[in-house]
Amino acid sequence: MAKSKGKAKASRRTGLNLSAAQLARRQEIKTLAMAIVTTKNSPVNRDIAKLALHQKVADDIVLLPPKHWMNLIAVKTNRAPAQVDNWFRNRQQRIDPEKASDIFGYTDHTLPSGEMAKMARAALSRAQTRNFSWTDEQFERVLDEWWSNISDFYPELRERGRTIPHYSSRV
Repeated sequence: MAKSKGKAKASRRTGLNLSAAQLARRQEIKTLAMAIVTTKNSPVNRDIAKLALHQKVADDIVLLPPKHWMNLIAVKTNRAPAQVDNWFRNRQQRIDPEKASDIFGYTDHTLPSGEMAKMARAALSRAQTRNFSWTDEQFERVLDEWWSNISDFYPELRERGRTIPHYSSRV
């Protein structure tokens, strides 16, 4: 199967297996993510909805998302990309590598873009059963669905959200 001109050109620039449209979408998301201003001392753990989304992604899909997926999460949760990256890296460091595969069920997987990711076996199994692969578009669809229905995934979210003190910045 021959590559289209756009895909071949995009592959040479990035080393990834992406079309020109996919690269443009990644650039659009990156621009949006980089425009988010970092708030000092605002841990994600104080915003229960953002924490829930981070944990859902880490538990159900991927331990350490590729850079583009982190940018998507940053845009969706209005967090700076560096904050999202730090949260996932800290989460990854708390898990023993041997336990990651044995207990937590993560396995190394090559995404259709050519990037490597430590994916949850359940996510790979679900993709195989439903006949899809974890592309940027698929991840974005799942993220949109989870973010719009976050309280459905965490029924206690509304109640807990009322009792957790929220960060207020000192301007």
